[in-house]
Amino acid sequence: MEYMNGGTLFDYLNEVTCMPIKLAVEYLRDIIEALAYMHDKSIAHRDIKPENIVISSEGVAKLCDFGWSAVVETSRKTYCGTFDYAPPEIL
Repeated sequence: MEYMNGGTLFDYLNEVTCMPIKLAVEYLRDIIEALAYMHDKSIAHRDIKPENIVISSEGVAKLCDFGWSAVVETSRKTYCGTFDYAPPEIL
């Protein structure tokens, strides 16, 4: 993966009090495009969180940390990811 000197989305969110809507839409578009590409290849990231979204110097958001990623052939029965971001029904 190329060097991403813009930091993580988590760091950015800790620095600002309110993210501009236009910027949020751009980051969301980038993340959706990445997920759509992965899903077309039958790959699930399984650990999406602000710490795993990095920003380039050009302002492009990209996914990183594919340690929990898996090829989706059947449904998964194991929990993985970060508990801080888990939905209540999983906990």
